[in-house]
Amino acid sequence: MIDDDELAGRELFATQLEACMKEHALTQSELSRRTGITQNQISRYLGRKCSPSVFVVQRLAREFDVTIEEMLGATPALARR
Repeated sequence: MIDDDELAGRELFATQLEACMKEHALTQSELSRRTGITQNQISRYLGRKCSPSVFVVQRLAREFDVTIEEMLGATPALARR
């Protein structure tokens, strides 16, 4: 069973991922092509179905030029811009 902290983390990450994709005008397919993360996996993150590995968070943070903390939703990525 998934606990409330896990669900909250998935929600924060998905919200940040959506915001970054919108800011950079990227589709799931384009993000997949640029990062090597499968489109299916990106869809699962956006659907709050699973949590990303540290490797994935690092790759996405680098792609969107944000910190890991921002990518995880600890601070809003768009607030600093």
